[in-house]
Amino acid sequence: MADKPEQPKKIAGKELACYIVAGSFTLVGLLFYIFGLIGKFYNGLASDNWVAISEQAWLTNWSKMGWKWWGLILIGIGVLIAIISLSAWAKVADRDEERNLRRQQRLVLEQNATTGVSTENAVEVKTEEKPAEAKPADPKPESK
Repeated sequence: MADKPEQPKKIAGKELACYIVAGSFTLVGLLFYIFGLIGKFYNGLASDNWVAISEQAWLTNWSKMGWKWWGLILIGIGVLIAIISLSAWAKVADRDEERNLRRQQRLVLEQNATTGVSTENAVEVKTEEKPAEAKPADPKPESK
């Protein structure tokens, strides 16, 4: 049998939306953090520093935090969204992989049953096997 080339895995719309939202939060947070650094270390006149002026004009009035702190908060939110979505979609991918593996095994067993081939000569679907757990030694041998 010829091996079929693997098709690229499709990304679900919800998964892509989660990645876009996480990336947007992280990008805006990074931009805010950079604005905070520019405002703090600007070498020009204080009247020319539009970042520091805007921070004092509207940002610190209602939040008591500057550009850098809001940048860090948004980066944290973006990373948190990315971690949650990656772990959720990884579980979905693992579940799909296991479903396909069970389907292949079921098809092999059905094919063997219809052709009359014994299960001793059956083709096995290879899986990753986990190491067997070691059984504790029985401290007291049975006495009769």
